[in-house]
Amino acid sequence: MNNSLLRKFYFCVFAALVAALSAVPAVGGNFTYSDYGSSGAGYYPNFSQFAAGPSNDVAEPFTMTGTGQFTLTDVILPLSNPGSGGTVTVYVESNSSTQASGAPGGYGTPSGTILGTLFTAATISSSPGKITFTCSSCQNLTLGTKYWLVVDTTPGSLDYWYYTNGSGGTKPLVGWSLGWTYFSGDGPLAFEVDGKTPTATPEPASVVLLGTVVAGALLGSAGLKRVLPLS
Repeated sequence: MNNSLLRKFYFCVFAALVAALSAVPAVGGNFTYSDYGSSGAGYYPNFSQFAAGPSNDVAEPFTMTGTGQFTLTDVILPLSNPGSGGTVTVYVESNSSTQASGAPGGYGTPSGTILGTLFTAATISSSPGKITFTCSSCQNLTLGTKYWLVVDTTPGSLDYWYYTNGSGGTKPLVGWSLGWTYFSGDGPLAFEVDGKTPTATPEPASVVLLGTVVAGALLGSAGLKRVLPLS
């Protein structure tokens, strides 16, 4: 009899704990956005746009679908360097309403406000290949918001960024002395953006609820044992 009451009591406590824990936001997962095509390497190895020095950057827009925030972890681009050396840096910039030459209305341009800076330890060879750039300094970004990937090189460096062999409605911009020009006849440049949603922190109300349940369980258990000694 007494054991049966205790079992029912502990079952109720367990159910309350499950309810309290379910109120704590879950930790988000990793995700990828890519416009690489499905055939071959996913890009055209003979069809590219070039970046040459800090006054001639290349930019491609991207928008991660969804709501909430995400943390950028890395960007993968198909690049080659014909032997000019130098260093390539990838920037993530917010969107500006300023229009590029030849661009459709509302297309925008990179604002110049850097939200992320990414570097690579890999050697960019004369043959095209996928190069991974990892975040050195990246802010949280907002899903559903337009951003720009901007490829910048050191003076004297010539690097080629290749077009996707998949589909996509965006077009690249080339910054001639940082005056942006829209390339209407070319498809999107190939890229992959990897990120993750920030780790969720339990809400204060959930923490209080969980603490109350645990405290109630301890006090209730002690009271039952005094009033109803086990047989």
